[in-house]
Amino acid sequence: MNHHPRRADREITDLNEIQRILENGKFCTIAMARENEPYLVSLSYGYDKANKRLYFHCASEGEKLDYIYKNPYVCATIIEDHSYMAGDCDHLYSLLIIRGKMDLAADISEKIRLEYHDTAPGKES
Repeated sequence: MNHHPRRADREITDLNEIQRILENGKFCTIAMARENEPYLVSLSYGYDKANKRLYFHCASEGEKLDYIYKNPYVCATIIEDHSYMAGDCDHLYSLLIIRGKMDLAADISEKIRLEYHDTAPGKES
């Protein structure tokens, strides 16, 4: 299925704007499903611009992983809050809806590279 926003004039299609939101965001809410049982969790993330991937902090066991092992396909949202409009009953925000597959980064060198990706800009590991 390919649904479009009800207000096409507000759809974010500019790749630079999408990337900016991904780079500036801190939290992502992820919807998962296991058989007929839904699960929703908000996690902090890091964005790997070069590989166009999001990486999430996660324990080595728990409910999230149980869901991912059963069904790795997820839907997620990242919201950038622009606050209320003064004198109006409206709230400004930017919203990304992301659909994809979650995999576990099992290789320790990838985890370390990702951990330092944002803290050492311009350095390659």
